[in-house]
Amino acid sequence: MGFIAAGYRTKDFQSVYSDREDWAICRRAKVRRSSNLLSRSSRRKKCKVQDKPLTIRDLPSELIQKIFVFSGNHELYEVNKFFYTCLKPTSFLLHRFILENFYHDLNRDLTSSKGNENGPVPAFHGLNGKVFENSVYVSFLNDNPHLIQEIGHIGHHEELTALQEERLALFQEGDLTGLDARHKELQKQDYPSIFYSEVEFFFQNDIQLKKPVYNQLILELSVHYEVKQPYFLIETLMHWFFHTNQGQYNINHLFHAIILVTHISSVLPSKSLDNNGPLIELINNIYLTPAGQQLHELLLVDDYTDEEAFSRRRIRVLNKFINKFYKLEETRPLLLSQDVLWETLVDVKDKHVMKLIMEYGGQPSINVIQ
Repeated sequence: MGFIAAGYRTKDFQSVYSDREDWAICRRAKVRRSSNLLSRSSRRKKCKVQDKPLTIRDLPSELIQKIFVFSGNHELYEVNKFFYTCLKPTSFLLHRFILENFYHDLNRDLTSSKGNENGPVPAFHGLNGKVFENSVYVSFLNDNPHLIQEIGHIGHHEELTALQEERLALFQEGDLTGLDARHKELQKQDYPSIFYSEVEFFFQNDIQLKKPVYNQLILELSVHYEVKQPYFLIETLMHWFFHTNQGQYNINHLFHAIILVTHISSVLPSKSLDNNGPLIELINNIYLTPAGQQLHELLLVDDYTDEEAFSRRRIRVLNKFINKFYKLEETRPLLLSQDVLWETLVDVKDKHVMKLIMEYGGQPSINVIQ
């Protein structure tokens, strides 16, 4: 015997509890319908999530890096935090970016021309000089100077295109004798401006060796560039050394940095200075700049309380500077007798400095004495 409602007969339930039956059945049906509706709604939401269109954020970082390399847009990593995270300037990424956007094979069109019976034409690389407008790229090349060894010419894009067309014409005429060498010598240009502003590159020399090893990037670039403003650069080196240098370089590093400048400058064929501007700059910084512990450390004076030792050290630095960089005895007395130098010495008010200058042939004029 079955019951519609527990504890009640069917007959009694139909006559007495019909209202309860309707209420109970409707209630159970309502609950079941709402449950079904919720499940359908959740399934629809899941479908919507699955059907959401992909964006560039969903791409793998390797593909983002390829887009960055082939687009040539070095500012892409600044767009937002996502790109900045994916495009951090690692050595691998910088190398690929420079090879793709700044390297040019000036023999590229020669491979499809006649005269290739002897095999494939070797590459002759050109480098777009715009690479030196970005300090990140220059720092990378400074750490990897061997990349410059492969470069046959450095110039702007239009210049490289013109050279490529010239090489193709010479090749077709049979006049391009050296496929992996320059077809003509070009006049050297001045070093890129970044080497005049970021002068720390000139201090990055290994001077502890018996034969110092100078900055390899600067030396490799000397095949293509030369310093055409040596005096401005030397004075900038001195100002950076005494005012920006945080103590990682001492006076010996400064001397070697100046030696490097004189080596790569065509304006100084004798490696001797013919302008007293650098000497005046040095005197100003070691005498007229307020002395402190930092200056003692730069000049390699251990006890900064010993004024006599500090004075002797400054004289030795000046003596070494004049002896090393003002070598020409026929022009040195004239340079050391100019009024602008002696006016500085008058401000210094140190008889030992005046005596040193006079020992090298310098003499004050009547204008300064008065």
